[in-house]
Amino acid sequence: MDPVIDVHHHMFAPHLMAALAAAGVDRLGGELVPASWSPEASLEVMDRYGIDVAILSTPVPLQFAEPAQRAAIARGVNDFGADCAHRWPQRFGFLATLPLPDVRASVAELCRALDVLGADGVAFLTNHAGLYQGDSRLDPVYAELDRRGAVSFIHPTVPSGEAMPIGNAGSPLAALQPSLLEFPFDTTRAVANLVVSGALERFPRIRHIVTHCGGCVPSVANRLIDRRPLVATYTAMLQRGEAPSPERIETLMAEAQDEASRRLGTLHYDVALSSDRHVLAALTGMVPPSQLLLGTDFPMGQEIGVHVTLGGLERFEGFDAAQRHAIRSTNPTRLFPRFARTGETPPPALVATTPGSVS
Repeated sequence: MDPVIDVHHHMFAPHLMAALAAAGVDRLGGELVPASWSPEASLEVMDRYGIDVAILSTPVPLQFAEPAQRAAIARGVNDFGADCAHRWPQRFGFLATLPLPDVRASVAELCRALDVLGADGVAFLTNHAGLYQGDSRLDPVYAELDRRGAVSFIHPTVPSGEAMPIGNAGSPLAALQPSLLEFPFDTTRAVANLVVSGALERFPRIRHIVTHCGGCVPSVANRLIDRRPLVATYTAMLQRGEAPSPERIETLMAEAQDEASRRLGTLHYDVALSSDRHVLAALTGMVPPSQLLLGTDFPMGQEIGVHVTLGGLERFEGFDAAQRHAIRSTNPTRLFPRFARTGETPPPALVATTPGSVS
């Protein structure tokens, strides 16, 4: 029986929690860091909701530490992830944390994590101290991932530059936590830069996962185009004394949008905390269900996030039973084939129905 795989599930290593506490950091995106998390706590929730495997990642910007300390922190996080995967090999995989924006150190840690620790891919943030996905300075990291055909998981943070985003930093409105709007906005910036920069074309073997149904990408997909060829053509026509017709400009824009759509269709999108019917309708208007993956955002989204995400996935009328199964199982198994298995008893229902099961 195909396993149910949660590709968006977080871990918080004890040494990282201690370092965050020492730096006075107790929130990420305005949300409290789950200080009481443990692998056993994840397993309890996973069992309650019929989730067989969780791919662990750490969504913490490392700007809180001095540059010289970041590589050691990343190594410790990855050693902890490897230990979880070793202790529960059928239940946990993990995605390596990199000490970005230090590219050289990140390439070294990437190789160690994948070759020595057995990481299942790499976890990025949308930006690392202002260094966004798609930036050419990341090419050495992308080249190593592309050579291996590795998984890249892109988790949102806020635009903060070198400073660590503390409290509600990153949100221009004090009443709105950064995770509410700035996370989907920054996801959209990162995806836009991957598309427009040509990084997806230069490194086509990287298998990218974008979280939370792509943030705002489905609603602005027609704007995520590289306008430079269009502007160059338009300018050249004017210099020749030609008047570009609306039909010609419309054709050029349609070609650019088709190319952007093709590139967006190569990405995978998890549904963590984003299984509202309107969001899923927008996303599936852009990409087919074969590009969608189950994610829960536990423990940041708490158990209620697991419950709501899975419930929304079950209720969405745009999916049939086979597509729901693919999102939960066969789609993520293509990215993480070591968890594929057959001949097992079907897992329990995805949405817990016993009273008191949701916190």
